[in-house]
Amino acid sequence: MAQEIEQVAPKFSTWKSLTHIQKNLTVLSMVLFLTIILGFVLYNSTLSKSTSVSHTEALRDNNPGSIANKNVCLTPGCIRAASSVLKNMDPSTDPCEDFYQFACGNFLKTTNLSRDQSSITSFTVAKDMLQHQLRIMMEAPHTPTEPKPFALLKRLYQACMN
Repeated sequence: MAQEIEQVAPKFSTWKSLTHIQKNLTVLSMVLFLTIILGFVLYNSTLSKSTSVSHTEALRDNNPGSIANKNVCLTPGCIRAASSVLKNMDPSTDPCEDFYQFACGNFLKTTNLSRDQSSITSFTVAKDMLQHQLRIMMEAPHTPTEPKPFALLKRLYQACMN
């Protein structure tokens, strides 16, 4: 009485054997899939065109009063930073020949190493400048309008330095 278990492989249905609803759902899913793919392609193509156009317009439009330059930072901090970059540049060098010399040439010419330094960068120059400014602020006399934490800080600094 051994029962034999017969395994039946599923038969693949053809288009003719599908019901009307199955056919409609298949067509609808294909159309939806193609629409999504087309949407991604169009989105990516318009995105790349808009960025390339804006970069081209920004490069072409260099007039000081132009719309493209209204997004330029003109705060005192930005102007000082731009001035520092321009001060370190060497415009007499061709950037296509030696970009490092073009970008940093004047920094190399105008910056001197002290005896205790083995190297110097723009960051060490900025650090030294900030320490100098802090020392000047700490050594300045206390004013009555100065906030209490700053006055206490100056007193502590004076106590440590005496």
